[in-house]
Amino acid sequence: MENTLPPAASSPSAHGFQWAWRWRAAAIHLALSALVAALAALLVFAAELQGYVAATGRSAEQLKYLPLLARRTDWVALVDGQSGEIVGHAPFDGF
Repeated sequence: MENTLPPAASSPSAHGFQWAWRWRAAAIHLALSALVAALAALLVFAAELQGYVAATGRSAEQLKYLPLLARRTDWVALVDGQSGEIVGHAPFDGF
């Protein structure tokens, strides 16, 4: 069987080049998969947090947050941005 590839494409360095691009493509795919998973988790977090914000009766723009450490979990105190009054809390890591 004849070699139908041009000489440059059949050289060992060309195969190394193709391998490098395949490796980079796999690394990019892995990174994008991790990014998609992180974005999905962020969307779930945002939806859960919105429920706690709505329970305060204030908009998200009117609130500030104060991260708190507890023995077994982390909490965020939701604070009115104008008065400084604690108006709610949420079981999230604020750090």
